[in-house]
Formats: sequence, C-alpha cells, structure tokens
Amino acid sequence: MADGSTNQRQSLKTLVVQGAEIVTGTATDAGGNPITTIVDHRLTLQASDIVTNPTTGQIDRTATARAIATRAYSGFTALAP
Repeated sequence: MADGSTNQRQSLKTLVVQGAEIVTGTATDAGGNPITTIVDHRLTLQASDIVTNPTTGQIDRTATARAIATRAYSGFTALAP
C-alpha cells in the first residue's frame, strides 16, 4: 500500500516581460465603470532572435523560441533546462 502523506514542495517562479509594448483594452466593472486592462504584449522580432541550423540553413524553431524567450522574459534562462 502506498503512503499518500509524502511531503511535496512546489515553488513558482515569476517571469517578467521586458522590452515589449503593452496593449490595453477597456472593459467595465459590475457597476458599469470603465476599467483599463492589459490584454497583450507585443515584442518586435530582431534578427538575432532567428536561429538557423548551420548545416541546412533552415530556421531552428526550438533555438529561435529560446532566443526570443531569453530576450523577452527576465529570468527565463534560470528556468530553462
């Protein structure tokens, strides 16, 4: 029989978007008052974000995603394996 009382610890890390344009939208609260909320972030790609495979010349999607995340999110490299 397995023991279900194993202690587990979870920790959450916070990633902060840096260098992105904040896109806002307007909604209304329960009282009908307008409230401004952040609905998106826009990050312009840079040439250095695109990583190609030196053998094939094709875009390396995984490496490109990591390059963008490293630039866009403060603390990403500490989380990524």
